[in-house]
Amino acid sequence: MLNWCNTYAHDVLKLNLADSALVGPVMITSAGFGAVLVGGWLSDKLAARSVTGRVTVLAFGLALAGLFLLPFPWAGSVLLVGALLFATSFGKGLFDGCIYAAMHDVVPDSARATAAGLMTMLGFLGAGISTAALPAIAVHTGLAAGFAMMAGLYALAVLALLAGRGTVHRAILSINERAGLG
Repeated sequence: MLNWCNTYAHDVLKLNLADSALVGPVMITSAGFGAVLVGGWLSDKLAARSVTGRVTVLAFGLALAGLFLLPFPWAGSVLLVGALLFATSFGKGLFDGCIYAAMHDVVPDSARATAAGLMTMLGFLGAGISTAALPAIAVHTGLAAGFAMMAGLYALAVLALLAGRGTVHRAILSINERAGLG
């Protein structure tokens, strides 16, 4: 989104490049700035109540992000595009705000740095693939439809998180038991 939102705002909304930055990257980064704090705080609160509280925040954040990608093909105003970018980025920020804490919940201390490195590498890989795939798709569908199609990837991730809640629950209990916290 970050790499192609300026192009979208320029081509579809007919904004100059300076104004495109205000609709695109400014909305994305400002939403993310606050959302990572909310995501971290919320995941700590939910994790105190439920072993899978962080997974819940991860799934909710991605579901929110995907939900606000869907209307892009029908968004024709600067205000609506800016609001959608803000909302989808807020959801992604909720996810980002607790992903490392969630990983630490299920990975033993001895493997956390390796797991963090692997997770970060996969994030860069996914960002690189989507940055290249989106314009390839957009040639046939347009950028708005390409953005909306990304919601399908978020939906798959949400389903995987929800399907894995039992496994996560058992892993956390096992780690806590070994650490004498169970």
